Amino acid sequence: MRGFWPTICSAALIGSIGCADGSHGGDPDGGVTPITDTGVPDAAQRVDRGLDAGQEGPGPLAPRVENTTCHLPPAPPLGALRVTPAWPNIVMQRPLWFGTAPGQDDLRYVVEQAGRILVFEAENPPAAEVFLQVGVSRNNNEEGLLGLAFHPDYAENGRFFVYFSASNPRRSIIAEMRRDPNNPRRADAASQRILLEVDQPFGNHNGGDLRFGPDGYLYITLGDGGSGGDPYGNGQQPDTLLGSILRIDVDRQDAACGLPYGIPADNPFAAERCQPGREPAGAPEVWAWGLRNV
Repeated sequence: MRGFWPTICSAALIGSIGCADGSHGGDPDGGVTPITDTGVPDAAQRVDRGLDAGQEGPGPLAPRVENTTCHLPPAPPLGALRVTPAWPNIVMQRPLWFGTAPGQDDLRYVVEQAGRILVFEAENPPAAEVFLQVGVSRNNNEEGLLGLAFHPDYAENGRFFVYFSASNPRRSIIAEMRRDPNNPRRADAASQRILLEVDQPFGNHNGGDLRFGPDGYLYITLGDGGSGGDPYGNGQQPDTLLGSILRIDVDRQDAACGLPYGIPADNPFAAERCQPGREPAGAPEVWAWGLRNV
């Protein structure tokens, strides 16, 4: 809380036009006190005024007028703070995502990088259950089970989507799965349907977030492929899926292009979809690009 007050103080001093006595702090005419120069500036003032070490300037700044009327109240006293585990019976290993599913406000879900999705009650859970074990072949560095998104109509259709890493070749996979119709706390592992596979040149900058927007489309972040120095510059190439946020329609398939998902008509490069004999300006799935590791 103490770190909060200097921030407020800075803002107050910058904007201290009218203070406790209605004055403006230095000019009786209500304007800003003019700054005059006298003498020779010291080294610090040379830097502030853009002067080189051996360069002479017109002189130092005049002394600032002391503020005697506008003061901040003292910081409030610190109260007693204590951190306690919300779910002491739940053990999580490298959790990357935490949230709820539509229609299941009484349950909490956790994604672990090594491939597990846990589910447990929101209030005093005795233990967690394994909702799904994804067979990820890479789960170190920035790879593994990275993302989870429940369909907006999950309560009715049981559909959800996962983002995980695979090897040989190294790649990111976006897959659709369904809830077990006989057990709402268990996924049907056999229901997996791959929507998208994207090669990843390195083990870092894999993005990993999945979100449904208010428009009902699925947004996917892939990262730019990684490595130091941005060797491929993928964020500046909208014809690649890397370095971008993708937006797809998971409620329909694009039979004309052979895609297991649809392309929203207002995606920037939607007009470039599956046109033979033409070099596209950008991938139709791309919604935003120029990103390093979103």
